Amino acid sequence: MPLAIVKSNHLKYAGISYFRGNAPSIGLGDYGEKKSPVLSQNHLAVQSSLPASRLDVSRSYTVELDFSRSRRADVELNLKVANAGVGAGVGGGFEGLKRAELKLLKLEVRLGDLKRAVNRSRDALEALRSYGKDARVVHQIFVVMAASEAEVVSGGGGLSLSQYGATLTAKAGGRRALTVRFEPGTTYAYLLSRPEWSAGKRRIVKFDPDQWGPS
Repeated sequence: MPLAIVKSNHLKYAGISYFRGNAPSIGLGDYGEKKSPVLSQNHLAVQSSLPASRLDVSRSYTVELDFSRSRRADVELNLKVANAGVGAGVGGGFEGLKRAELKLLKLEVRLGDLKRAVNRSRDALEALRSYGKDARVVHQIFVVMAASEAEVVSGGGGLSLSQYGATLTAKAGGRRALTVRFEPGTTYAYLLSRPEWSAGKRRIVKFDPDQWGPS
């Protein structure tokens, strides 16, 4: 099982480098323009979001950290526990993760499912066209949760998502139903996807992953 290595500007897991720039402002299904400033971190400048009800989370699983290669300050940077009220009794930050009282949970929307969701949204298509080569959509995120909740979510099969204002709510099925609230600021790291267009840019034919790194 691969371990996640956390740096201040990215998280590396299974050979993929995930963005951390602007992560607290990012949500699953957000779209906008990728920014690559010279003096600060690469990040997504969010313009809007796909409707949560159209996002099909195909995979959710917990990920262990490589504490020997991750500094405490980097791990604790912008760390906000999802469903914090439920996990209030566990240790915080670096120590909570190290003692496995907290878990890093990865949520993923398959790129084919993302393509279908975007192509069904006229607003999203029009916006992404206007962003040109910098158009991006978020299709994977990491969040930090109490271990007891993260294990239920990761073992519950598919998640049904809904949106209440700025809060994303996920309902995990399976033997133990659980509702999780991902309040603003709980995204820890994320992965972007880049659209490829049909002739005339009428529809998206596929998405390709876009990792953190020099660009």
